[in-house]
Amino acid sequence: MLLAEGFRTVPCVCCLMPAMRVKLDKRGRPFLGCAACGTMLFPRGGALGTLAAAATAQLLEVQENAAWVRTQAYGEVATHGEGALHSWLRVAPQAVATSSADVAIPVREVVNG
Repeated sequence: MLLAEGFRTVPCVCCLMPAMRVKLDKRGRPFLGCAACGTMLFPRGGALGTLAAAATAQLLEVQENAAWVRTQAYGEVATHGEGALHSWLRVAPQAVATSSADVAIPVREVVNG
């Protein structure tokens, strides 16, 4: 498996290209970096966490697994658009103000007591 920095590539969890490698940051800690899309994963747990993340990414080497991931991701985006991530994370999307008049500034009452 991954024995040294950059020894073997695994599929990237974002772009699914086989371009993700183990690298070392400036402090010598291991992380996974994709040469194709620039995604960087910094798993906790040092070498164990990094190798576990790389092993999980190896599951994407099986075409059926990668196809399922693409179908799920593209289906969510096609159905929900930009709100796909918010619905997946169960976060309410925030409304975007169109002008300064639309922005409401919350006022807090200060009570001295």
